[in-house]
Amino acid sequence: MAFDDLRDWLSALDKAGELKRIRTEVDPILEITEIADRVSKGAAKKYGRPGGPALLFENVKGGNGVPVLINQFGSERRMQMALGVDSLDEIAERIRQLLNMKSPEGFLEKLKMLPMLADMGKFFPKVVPTGPCKEVIKKENFSLLDFPILQCWPQDGGRFITLPCVITRDPKTGKRNTGMYRIQIYDATTAGMHWQRQ
Repeated sequence: MAFDDLRDWLSALDKAGELKRIRTEVDPILEITEIADRVSKGAAKKYGRPGGPALLFENVKGGNGVPVLINQFGSERRMQMALGVDSLDEIAERIRQLLNMKSPEGFLEKLKMLPMLADMGKFFPKVVPTGPCKEVIKKENFSLLDFPILQCWPQDGGRFITLPCVITRDPKTGKRNTGMYRIQIYDATTAGMHWQRQ
């Protein structure tokens, strides 16, 4: 990982001139996504490619002081920064190498694979006893409506967590899967999502 946490990433975006802070109050229902859409498409018109800056909304209506970061990966430069590479082709080459990996034939070939295997070991999730994500834990009077969850489009059925990390485990095999499936917020304590069995 090129960055330790979201704070580190925000600092890097700020230093690189890739972050725009918005301090004016904005509504998470339609307004934030409209602004982000205009910024991204405006950059495409102006520069011939999508992008615009990452946007940090620091004063979200009804968001209880929780800011919203949007468009953080909306340009090739920011994707390169996030992945810690000078070119996205570097990542494509790493993926190609993993997909074309052949069984080693002999001790020397196995030794040559050790650095790649060590890198692969970093991909898997780790269970840790503590971390920044545990700085605030709410066990009572919890409400999904305390968070600045967006409604992106006028015809959406409501507010959605658009890119959550959904971790599931097969009850028979124990195999884990991480995916991103929009989660619709129905009320303070109820949400729903749809995903395929494949």
